[in-house]
Amino acid sequence: MRAFGSIPGLPIRPEGDRFCWPEPFSSSRFPFFRVPCGWAGRPLRRRRCGERGGRRIGIIQPNVIREIKWRPGGAQASWERLDRISRQAIDAGAELLIWPETALPLRILYQPLYLARIRNLLADGGVPLLTGTLHTDTDSLTGRQHPRNSALYISKEGVILGLYHKRKLVPFSERMPMQKILPFLTKLDFGQSDFAPGEDWPLFELDSLKMAPLICFESVFPEVSRRFVKESANVLVNITNDFWFGDSPGPIQHADMAIHRAVETGLPLVRCANTGLSFFVDPYGRIVQSLGTFKEGMLLAEVGPGRPSFAMRTGSWFRLALTAIGLILLGTAFYNSKRQRGRHG
Repeated sequence: MRAFGSIPGLPIRPEGDRFCWPEPFSSSRFPFFRVPCGWAGRPLRRRRCGERGGRRIGIIQPNVIREIKWRPGGAQASWERLDRISRQAIDAGAELLIWPETALPLRILYQPLYLARIRNLLADGGVPLLTGTLHTDTDSLTGRQHPRNSALYISKEGVILGLYHKRKLVPFSERMPMQKILPFLTKLDFGQSDFAPGEDWPLFELDSLKMAPLICFESVFPEVSRRFVKESANVLVNITNDFWFGDSPGPIQHADMAIHRAVETGLPLVRCANTGLSFFVDPYGRIVQSLGTFKEGMLLAEVGPGRPSFAMRTGSWFRLALTAIGLILLGTAFYNSKRQRGRHG
């Protein structure tokens, strides 16, 4: 598109104080500009999340605010909402449940009571679950414990199918930056967490769906989604907890950034946020269903596997080539117009 957009500048000629196309290059006589635009718009007539043959996914938005979630009794209050809304989604036909980042304020795999409750829910509904959770693992060599912000995938039989640890941690909130370069920073305590970043790129699979888990603001980084596509992901799932933003533009801005990942990769996006915004987005960046901020509820839509965009399939070289061509054409157009202006001067 960059190269294509520069082509009209080639024949520009000065006319008084304005620049215009010579008559032979007007849009009415030069269908080259009309045909590609019409052809490019054809896929946009479709409005579905990925290709056919997908699964009905239920997004669960519990809307548990900070004042409830992280205080005594917060785990039970969170569970009651998650359980109730999840059963509503199952009754409506959900074949997969998505819970938000740190859906329960605890480490699910280390809490037998809540893990058993989750397994009973999934067994009753016959559905798997993708949820955010806190987690801790221990280094086998040093014995040091590493807290994690993670995504957990549990089968309908209650089997742990996958565990992903967030790689892009929020600076000064989840981890003090530059610790390897400046070790003394590890001793500073501003009340921040000290999560360890993940190292793997696991996909959570359900039939033809290969889901890439993006936790919180990992949806801001194009390189994270690109790497998951390289690992054969065909659906993006963004789980987040945005109540920290409060009643500000933050949740909307964060959600808008996630939509860009769908357009870039050509994959459908499922976004599940504790207090909103939650939505389904098709591969063209259009919101199919959404649930606003500070609302409790669920969304249900069929999501099929997406096909990576041309840019994802070809890699960076194609984008760089288009940029170079666009700059060359733009420079040529500027040079030609300046030379013609000199002749008329």
